[in-house]
Amino acid sequence: MDPILKSSTTSTSTGSASKRAGTESSQGAMKKKKLKVNSLDASPWQPSPPSLLHFVSPSSSPPTITTSSSSTISLDSKKIAFLDLDGTLIHTTYGASDYLDEWRWFNDNVLVELRRLLAEDFLLVLVSNQAGLRLDAHQQTRMSQRRSAWKIKIESIAEEIPDIPFQLFAAIEYDHYRKPMLGTFDYYSQLLQAEDFHVDLPNSFFVGDMAGRPNRIGFGKPQGDEDRKWAANLGLKFHTPEAFFGSGENERLPPLSGFRPRDLKPGPLFTPTSTPLIPSPLPSCEVVLFVGEIGIGKSHFHRSFFEDEGYVQVSQNDGLSLEQCVSSVKNLVAEGKRIVVDNTNRSREIRAVYVAIAKKHSVPIRCFYFNLPSSLAKHNNIYRLYPSAQGDHVSREEIASFKTAGLQVPVGIEEGWSEEVKSIGWVGWIGEEDSEEKRRWEGWMS
Repeated sequence: MDPILKSSTTSTSTGSASKRAGTESSQGAMKKKKLKVNSLDASPWQPSPPSLLHFVSPSSSPPTITTSSSSTISLDSKKIAFLDLDGTLIHTTYGASDYLDEWRWFNDNVLVELRRLLAEDFLLVLVSNQAGLRLDAHQQTRMSQRRSAWKIKIESIAEEIPDIPFQLFAAIEYDHYRKPMLGTFDYYSQLLQAEDFHVDLPNSFFVGDMAGRPNRIGFGKPQGDEDRKWAANLGLKFHTPEAFFGSGENERLPPLSGFRPRDLKPGPLFTPTSTPLIPSPLPSCEVVLFVGEIGIGKSHFHRSFFEDEGYVQVSQNDGLSLEQCVSSVKNLVAEGKRIVVDNTNRSREIRAVYVAIAKKHSVPIRCFYFNLPSSLAKHNNIYRLYPSAQGDHVSREEIASFKTAGLQVPVGIEEGWSEEVKSIGWVGWIGEEDSEEKRRWEGWMS
């Protein structure tokens, strides 16, 4: 028999059909339980970034971020059992009210396993995506009520297991805290390091239901794979809840779908190779026009190959309008500078304006077309959500606008170029090879 459903708020609707993601209706009588928000001795909700909710059960001791620590201290490692919430530790019932109010344990083995993990010196950390708790500007009151109800649910879980300390992190926006991105792990690691601990990754693991199983349906669509990708990004062992809280044997999972750079085979940096990327000797004045999608890596390419050669970057990324970019190029050409125009330059009409400027001053103008998959542009754009990443994240609306307008592929010298268009066939990691930044960029972003 299924475990009895718990309720953290009083139902506001009767007779409505309940909807539970991925589960059947609970058997037996439903247990109603009301928990006041202030029933716990002290607030378990910790200060955290605006888009991340952080809960520490009363039986846990929350670490605090400090600004001073000795670099000579050897950090002790902690084994962490990372766990997803909904569909992994608990099942939540939707439809009985407007809020996420009723829940039950995933199965009868959950509490047994959690206590076993504690006995084996694991810390329990829940990592959950909860974008449904965003405070939408158009539904501020309703969403605030939903978030409050959700917090009461979490507190009711903690009250149910006072002997099992845990922490929970909930990402409520589509930013770098959301799985499979690693912002939440970074934040938790920072908390641990402030207390002179670090995560023992080889001996830690993650349990989650979002494993890319095509036969699983949740919320009316095929189940996602963000839990499994999050574990893969960290190099953690991964288990489904059915395996971890059930048979103990992991089921055969299909290959992960989607895009990550480490799966690409690097091609030539550019073609044709009959002329060099950077002329030798350097011209006193030249215009290089980049053409490519938003986020495809144009600015990174400029920094890697042209910046140190004295090429001035002109880009709308710096807040310039198209007209200001054109004006800037006119002035720089008149001053005899080497210039890279780092915009999408998607139409022949826009490119013709720069060709005319170069022709007027009798300076060479070359075109570099970033002939790369759109999936790389999407990946790079999401990667820019990390605070340490270079480049500005662009909204979905801006990308959609670019896609709607389309990109006209530049053709040969008939557009007025001084040489054949160079096709940039691969923009990989150009920088320190053995770096955490490279490993992170090569992983899953969505």
